[in-house]
Amino acid sequence: MCSRCFSITEDDPCDVCDDQRRDGTMICVVAEAKDVFAIERTSAYHGRYHVLGGLISPMWSFLVGPKRAKQMSFVAGSQVSGATSADWGWANYSVPEAELWDNVAALAGQIAKVPLPTLRMKKASINRVAEIQGFRSAMSMGAETDALLHFSPEVIELHELIKSKGLKGAIAEFNGSEAS
Repeated sequence: MCSRCFSITEDDPCDVCDDQRRDGTMICVVAEAKDVFAIERTSAYHGRYHVLGGLISPMWSFLVGPKRAKQMSFVAGSQVSGATSADWGWANYSVPEAELWDNVAALAGQIAKVPLPTLRMKKASINRVAEIQGFRSAMSMGAETDALLHFSPEVIELHELIKSKGLKGAIAEFNGSEAS
């Protein structure tokens, strides 16, 4: 596993993270390593990645606590608003969609004022604390769990249901209601 982006790899860092030609100002957050491979096949994206390790990952416990992580994991089709995400600790804060890009640009401008060596040191120290708290182990466990679950008969059956009815239809059937 790559220690930078958390993608599946034999080398650490992975080839993408090790590629100095990549645009370090762009990051694409994806659910699973297979999403990186799919995007890379297009040759259209030249930034970096962050792999979450699945849509509902054990690492979420670090961000929102085990009770909320279980709630989101156990209930198919769970959704939260931006404001709830901020309240739970998934996001620093939420802004109306119309203000998103201006807000991101302002934040990036503030971060850009900090010297790069200082940013690197701060990121490394924060990441080290997360690692001491077990974050890397949770990421590995998430990837392992995700890989095992994707080959279980129940998940294979669910994938077939999604193919035939679409995601909303499959969630509705799973939850015992009609899709809207």
